[in-house]
Amino acid sequence: MTVTKLIKKGYNILLDSGFVENSVCKRLNQIEGSIDYNQKCTLILGSTGAIGLQVVNNIVASVVGPSKHVDLNDCQTTLILIKRKDTFLGESLYAINEYNVFFEEITRQIINIELKHPAMVIHSSFISKRKTCSKVVSVYEIIYPDSSNWSTIFKTWRNNINNLCLPDYKKLTGLVSCLGTTKSKLKHDNLGYKGKIASQRNVDYELNFSLIKAVSNASLKIILLTSFNSYTLGSSVPYFKNKLDLEKDVSSKLEFAKIFIVRPGPYVFCSFNYEIFEKYALNGSLDYRSFMSQIIAYNFYKTHVSKFFGYCVQSYDVSKAIELALFSIDDDKHSNHIVYIQSKNM
Repeated sequence: MTVTKLIKKGYNILLDSGFVENSVCKRLNQIEGSIDYNQKCTLILGSTGAIGLQVVNNIVASVVGPSKHVDLNDCQTTLILIKRKDTFLGESLYAINEYNVFFEEITRQIINIELKHPAMVIHSSFISKRKTCSKVVSVYEIIYPDSSNWSTIFKTWRNNINNLCLPDYKKLTGLVSCLGTTKSKLKHDNLGYKGKIASQRNVDYELNFSLIKAVSNASLKIILLTSFNSYTLGSSVPYFKNKLDLEKDVSSKLEFAKIFIVRPGPYVFCSFNYEIFEKYALNGSLDYRSFMSQIIAYNFYKTHVSKFFGYCVQSYDVSKAIELALFSIDDDKHSNHIVYIQSKNM
């Protein structure tokens, strides 16, 4: 065996997520031409995170914005989000719809519901401003501060026990999970190392799996955002172990019509190095992990070194991969039940 082949073999074992199993990968351009948004109802977990919010923005822009993907004159798409607090979705969408050029929010109804803690459902509708079509995105935001009881809310909705003012559970067609532990939460909780590891496990695996389990059924499509991984990382680093355990248990213990597992490398969020310093190092406290992740992602993106970090990728490409996988039409009954999408396939 030559030195070059030995190095490649070592890289595969140590870092390449494709070595975890025989991955079946699709490139985005293979599914981009066959997508359908009409009459789809999607539950999105982690919609306040960077990727989750981009996914929401992309879907709204694709349906009622100037996107080329939705050619139908009439299109109805529904999104269901769950959050700890109101993040004013209409305002966050302003960045992609400045001066309401493409679409407008026509309704925003706040409905208080009776649960253990004060809770509400915010129902918003966004409609295209093109006079020749009728395209609507309905968004239901469940606002409930105690995330440990979110699975109970989903079970209540699934069993139709109480009127939660949501669409019928039977209309649910897709599930997206971008849920993960925020670095700021771990920092402000003032936990020791073991406490932080346990807290991260509670969200990245325990909460994630319980929510997915609460709504799973054999007719649903799920898109699960995890991370590049390997046997070595998954067995030695708690963060990667959580991601790998979640993948395995969702794939083996729950029933879904189709499972897409999205495994990106470090995301590129910032446009230049100073923006990274300003956001993560110059705001009074250094978020070392996020800072280094962004430095690596931005400076090694589209370089030969990128592969050693699981292939750095633009955050927009990750969110677009999730969107296209979610609404892709799969007419091949013999296609693989589990599809892995890695950075190098985006």
